Amino acid sequence: MSPGPSSRRKVAMGTKQGGAALLILLTVLVLGAATLLVSRLNQLSSRFDDSRKTDQALVAAKEALLGWALSDEQRPGLLPVPDLATDGNYDGDSDCPFGSLNSGHQLGRLPWRRYLNAPPAAYCSGNRGGVGGLLKDAAAEPLWYAVSANLLYDGGYPVINSDIAGLSSGWLTVRDRHGNVLSNRVAAVLLSAGEMLAGQNRSGAAATADNYLDSVTVMGTTYSN
Repeated sequence: MSPGPSSRRKVAMGTKQGGAALLILLTVLVLGAATLLVSRLNQLSSRFDDSRKTDQALVAAKEALLGWALSDEQRPGLLPVPDLATDGNYDGDSDCPFGSLNSGHQLGRLPWRRYLNAPPAAYCSGNRGGVGGLLKDAAAEPLWYAVSANLLYDGGYPVINSDIAGLSSGWLTVRDRHGNVLSNRVAAVLLSAGEMLAGQNRSGAAATADNYLDSVTVMGTTYSN
């Protein structure tokens, strides 16, 4: 006995309903995938913008630091002491050491404040102070700066000429992620602190460097700040 018109209509309607449900499911899946793709593209775009902003700040800092080093007719090549936490704040000043120079004077924030008159501390950076402009990375953190002891005032002004490259100590060493030495004659390194990491605490006027710069272990050796 063949199905009547009513049965055929039910079968046809059921098929149409199933097809419509499938189309709705496919639409939801496509929209979900499109939303995920757009979200991912937005994240990548944001990261690219952040990277570009930080790169621009680092390039500007490099140019400012080179200009600082070359602009002193009496002591060309001398570099400023960083803005240190030892005086209780990061105020943009080049914090000249009292007493002998040590490794603690070689890492801090990039000094930016210019001295209009006499410097507030020892006369170790001329009367110019910092590089002249506060530069920040994409996380709105001021840039950091490490400098070779060979280019800093140490109770007297270093002789800076072509022979200085022959000094076997006092320079910074830069390594790649495998621990290979890229150069052991580095004058200065500019650093971006970026976003605060887990375990870091940047509250207070003068948080220490490890709250801005992370440590890394390469081939069993840990390098820290």
